Amino acid sequence: TCHDSGEVAEIVRKTSSGSICSPNPYSIASAIDNLYSMDDEQLNQVSVSGNKLAGEINWETILDKLVLAHL
Repeated sequence: TCHDSGEVAEIVRKTSSGSICSPNPYSIASAIDNLYSMDDEQLNQVSVSGNKLAGEINWETILDKLVLAHL
């Protein structure tokens, strides 16, 4: 994701579930190239982190965070 994508970038940063880059074609292409240059173990780690994160994001947890933020 790009560094200006708000909460998505923060989630990726905290969970190491992907790459964060500048919102321009060269930076995005470089991030994609970095993924292609990863070995199987590195790719597996990113995949495991992303899958774990996807399982934790749902409306219940999002609403809980929103409600708690306004208490």
